Amino acid sequence: MDFFDGLILGFTLQLSIGPVFIAVLHHSITRGSIEAIKMVFGVALVDFCYILLSAGVVANLIQLPSVNHIFTIIAAIGLILFGISYIVTGLRKKNSDIGEKEKNVCNSFLYGIKLTSINPLTIVLWASTLGALLSLKKISGLINIALTILGCVSATIIFLGAVSIAGGRIKKHLNIKLVQYLDIGAGAILIAFGITIISGFN
Repeated sequence: MDFFDGLILGFTLQLSIGPVFIAVLHHSITRGSIEAIKMVFGVALVDFCYILLSAGVVANLIQLPSVNHIFTIIAAIGLILFGISYIVTGLRKKNSDIGEKEKNVCNSFLYGIKLTSINPLTIVLWASTLGALLSLKKISGLINIALTILGCVSATIIFLGAVSIAGGRIKKHLNIKLVQYLDIGAGAILIAFGITIISGFN
């Protein structure tokens, strides 16, 4: 595999819509494309770290039931808490909040890092996919591995960057009610992801 194979693999995995996609779309609509793109780079950084880890220790670690269970519970709780914060923020929003920067919200780049770090789908997808490719020797050699990783991370930036731009274009047409519904809807989806993960826990 090389850069273009990694790019195709990355795009394929991005089509598995999850909490990070929802959060980036929400961020772009409510705070604008620039802030969302900052978040995307945070997401890409975590993806890069997870891909590196998946090429080694993590792919084997998450196969251990005890480690998998602990990670799953923590991640699910994290998603639910993020969802609740979205809903609370939406309910507290006022007309004056539209078009203004949210001073109390953490830096978008760091926000992308935090949300992606606790998203179990991210590490499971990378660990299972890259772990399988490495075990089947579909990826071999340091240069090929590096090019594949670069392609995967590039796919994250391109795909979510496009989502950020699209969401930013929607932002100008929003009013306070629509923003509140969006906050509550995005929060409900994140909570649903968390509950689904816990309900599938065994």
